[in-house]
Amino acid sequence: MIETGPVTINFDHLKTKTWTLNDQLVAFTGNFTSNKISIASLIEPTIVPIGYSDNIRMGHYLEGVDITLNLLNQSLEYFQKALYNFVSHYALAQKGYHTWASVTNYYSSYFSIFSLLSLQGRAITRIKLDGTKDILCLLHPSDLRNHKYILTTQENRNATHKLPWIRYYDIYNTYPCLKPEFDVVQYRRFTSDPIDESEERNKINYKIFEGFQEVLNLHDLVSFKGQYNSSISTPALGDTLDNYLQSLNSLATDPELKYFARSALRLILTRTLFEEIGNINADFRAELLTRIPIWQSTLFSTYDPPINYYEGFIPAFLN
Repeated sequence: MIETGPVTINFDHLKTKTWTLNDQLVAFTGNFTSNKISIASLIEPTIVPIGYSDNIRMGHYLEGVDITLNLLNQSLEYFQKALYNFVSHYALAQKGYHTWASVTNYYSSYFSIFSLLSLQGRAITRIKLDGTKDILCLLHPSDLRNHKYILTTQENRNATHKLPWIRYYDIYNTYPCLKPEFDVVQYRRFTSDPIDESEERNKINYKIFEGFQEVLNLHDLVSFKGQYNSSISTPALGDTLDNYLQSLNSLATDPELKYFARSALRLILTRTLFEEIGNINADFRAELLTRIPIWQSTLFSTYDPPINYYEGFIPAFLN
């Protein structure tokens, strides 16, 4: 990776630019090696000597295929976190614990959008720009195909939970649907507010007397448990992923269950993009195939799902 100087143009249009699948396939063709090197650790040795100043805020150009491949590694890590929280929400929902099931489900979607943003060349990360203090920075691609990026501290307020959702919908709202069932988790017309999932999480998790009330009311706990289980009890769906997509797409507008369905749809969308990248990057595909049986044994074999479409969804999704 190299730093090629300060940005001297207005790059607002690049913050919301949608890179096509063809752009992504060109960008991610390099030799892939799984690692635990963060984007911050990669960038800091080059950018720290510049210091924290106005020209960092205005943007600095970075260039290197190592950035792109690190973003692919990062995308895989976020996807793994999303899977972890998906399993957590499912186990909780089966018990009727609506509040914490909703919170863990939120994090499944949250980590999925970070994974999807990574595949668009985006990163939100803390970097020691002055060598000591972590500063929240954003990475935007100026030319994804040729591994050119802009690092900036612009928009770093409220970046942890608001900006990722806003940027996700900015970008994927114009990203062609790989399957029509993904429209409900890509297009803004299906949500009243791009941060609605974050706001819902905040309300039930932090607002007093809002969430966790099911522990005082057995009827509410049992009612949600029954509603959740009956909504996903569709054993007649068959065994193809397209059938699960259709069911999830229908649930994704249900007033009570939409966020649970959306998290599953975002996982499938991410996995679909991984498969596309794996078709042109054998090293990445090999890593994905190495991890799938590990996920099956450490995550999805730790609980016994009832006979419903999730029981078939998990193996169909992973295999």
